[in-house]
Amino acid sequence: MKNFYKIGAGGLIIGLILLIIGFSNHGLQAVTGNSLAHCHVVSNQSATSKTNPLKPFNQIDLKDANINNTNTTIYIHSGKKFQVKTTTNAAKFTTKVVNHKLTIVEKDAQQKQINFNLKKAKNTAQIEITIPTTQTLNEVNTLLNHSNVKLANINIKRLSLDQEEGNATLNNVKVSQFSFIKYAEGNVSATNSTLNNTDFEFDGPLTLTKVTLTGKNSLKANDNDIKIADSQINNINLDTNQGKLSAQNSVFASSKATFNKGNIQLTNCSVTGNNSFVITKGNFSLTPMPTKTNYSLAANNGQLTYAGHAITNAEASNFTQQTPHAKNNLIVKVATGDITLK
Repeated sequence: MKNFYKIGAGGLIIGLILLIIGFSNHGLQAVTGNSLAHCHVVSNQSATSKTNPLKPFNQIDLKDANINNTNTTIYIHSGKKFQVKTTTNAAKFTTKVVNHKLTIVEKDAQQKQINFNLKKAKNTAQIEITIPTTQTLNEVNTLLNHSNVKLANINIKRLSLDQEEGNATLNNVKVSQFSFIKYAEGNVSATNSTLNNTDFEFDGPLTLTKVTLTGKNSLKANDNDIKIADSQINNINLDTNQGKLSAQNSVFASSKATFNKGNIQLTNCSVTGNNSFVITKGNFSLTPMPTKTNYSLAANNGQLTYAGHAITNAEASNFTQQTPHAKNNLIVKVATGDITLK
């Protein structure tokens, strides 16, 4: 038994010595691959870039890209010519244009990945797609697990962003036919953009700045915060389980918002057409009050303030105020919470 302990102790000492030698010679590296026989070290060195000119295309299809790199950013923007630039220190991508459609696939991405990472490594990748400034894309489609998507200075007829995780950023983007933006988890922001017939489905923050929503629009979410500034929101149906809507210097036209739990705060906003905001539990505020508007307000279990004056509880559950020659209508219903209009 003593010999057994001696052998064990000796093996432990030798193992510790080898571990120290390996660590001192940079032996502790992050490893990734698709099988035990095809693994490679993720380099900590700077990523390398490769630029490929492309034949003209009017559609970008990343539905089957199978991009496994969790730090991948896909950047689509306008420039001088058709090209794709990949910057990476680990993943390898193949690109091709067939029938005016660009596809990008990560090599070996469909095979099961094996990862060993005790030492943090800079494993990043960026795919940059450039189209001429005069080009309008017929379609942009993505169906990705963990990637960030950036669109800038482009015109698109049909846009579909379907992500499991990641962020989407749109800057100076015009979508003329329809937009579908679905994120299970992530941030979505749009600036200086026009989106037509947009369908939002995601959980996470949504920020719209100087954005015009045209056509028929909808937003469905379980938990998210919505921030809107200097925007024109037309014909949208917001259906949120819980969250917050805050808007500034914006116009709501023929829109409807339903919150199970959350607050709605509108500042320097106007309404045109028929608009309604319904909250099960939360507060609604609108300052200053738009003119030439008819109001129908109901605060069943809370305080109602209209034009800065508190309304009695008897009137709070069914308060209406008609304005002569007004063509705009605002309905606000709060089951539990306050309504404030000043």
